[in-house]
Amino acid sequence: MSSLFITGFSGFIGSNLVGRIDPRKYQKIYGLGRTQPAGPFPENFQFVKGCICDSQSYARYLDSCETVVHLAAATGKAGPDEYFKVNARGTEKLIEQSQLSGVRNFLHLSTIAVKFADKTRYYYAQSKEQGEQAVRSSLLNYAIVRPTIVIGKEAAIWKTFSRLARKPVLFMVGDGETRIQPIYIEDLIDCLLTILNSNDFSNEIFELGGPEEITFEHLLKRIHHLYHGKEPSVVHIPLKLLRAAFSLLEKGFYSALPINAGQLAAFSNDGTIEMNRLFSMAAPKMKDVNGMLEQVVPISNRADIVTTLENECIAFSRYLLKQNPSRYVIDKYCAAHTNDSFLGVSNPSDFDRFLLRISSTHPALAKLVDCHTSIFLKSSPVRQKWILILAIMETCPPSHDYFDSPDSSGRSLFFAGMICQGVVFIALLCISVIVFLPLRLVLAIYSILIRRT
Repeated sequence: MSSLFITGFSGFIGSNLVGRIDPRKYQKIYGLGRTQPAGPFPENFQFVKGCICDSQSYARYLDSCETVVHLAAATGKAGPDEYFKVNARGTEKLIEQSQLSGVRNFLHLSTIAVKFADKTRYYYAQSKEQGEQAVRSSLLNYAIVRPTIVIGKEAAIWKTFSRLARKPVLFMVGDGETRIQPIYIEDLIDCLLTILNSNDFSNEIFELGGPEEITFEHLLKRIHHLYHGKEPSVVHIPLKLLRAAFSLLEKGFYSALPINAGQLAAFSNDGTIEMNRLFSMAAPKMKDVNGMLEQVVPISNRADIVTTLENECIAFSRYLLKQNPSRYVIDKYCAAHTNDSFLGVSNPSDFDRFLLRISSTHPALAKLVDCHTSIFLKSSPVRQKWILILAIMETCPPSHDYFDSPDSSGRSLFFAGMICQGVVFIALLCISVIVFLPLRLVLAIYSILIRRT
């Protein structure tokens, strides 16, 4: 049983890979890094303090290894010299020492950016391309993986996307039409494990993305909609102007800039993959864009679901009890909707949805809906929702006071009020019949026609 040597094991992708490797397959799992992270790690894991640029710090550990997984890289906004020192020359040193130590297999994590048509000033992509050349020129059996944008909760790129998309106005670099093919972190790890477990080192390059292509602007709009429940306003920033400005500022303020001019290449070069056998095998089980976003955006932050129910609860409470609901009532109301069958609204009709929508817009419309459904649709979803809110508010303070307080009006005022309410009810019922019955008939006919087609 041989050992496994991993560089960059403490990074985002590396930590996810180490957490899923079966330790029983290896005598030892060595992780090379400059500082030892907290873990946890498998029992047969051993931290190796060092840098890929200093082969003497790790040479003796390679002697028992059959396979090297090279994930370490200078990323983000490193300086040009750092990119080439680590991604190019560091990879060359690691390959050289691996060959001297008798390593057979080399799994190299590259980037889809190496195939960009324009890599001007994009030193990260240039250095990774040189690293690939070193791998292909070696005597090792290799597999090169070029992932696209990797989405995960702890991914730096996801945090950037989330921060940009949550702003009221979406600032889009370029025309936003650049196509990307993001991949979910667990799907990428599945592919890396497939290579390791099948010992698939046949000197190939595997470009890996998710099953769905999307434009940059469309992706950010989807994220914005999840957080805010609406489409964002978009302001386009001319790409050429921005690149020129960053290129000029880099000369004196490189370390102070949030990104470098080269990184803007992602907004002018498509980040999509070419079909290959590894992707073809993995694609059916991969998450599409919506599936990824469901994993990284907590349900409590999804405005299109939670905000709609919260606003509905507030509107109905104002109509029924003339007061705003407490946070407890809102939470309980939203929680009840996790089981649609309990509310009898698992498959509401178009007319039911219409009644729900207008009854939550204004108390006067809610009253009109109330009168109509009390006679013609006693089991409608809107009435069941009203019953739910009343049941919740009756059992908790301070709203329970509304139900417990006695009616202090005299008998004559009570009967006068009842007569007045009766007259209003009859008037509203007549109006609702004139308005709602024809609409209900039209929607029913429309629904039948749609099903037939």
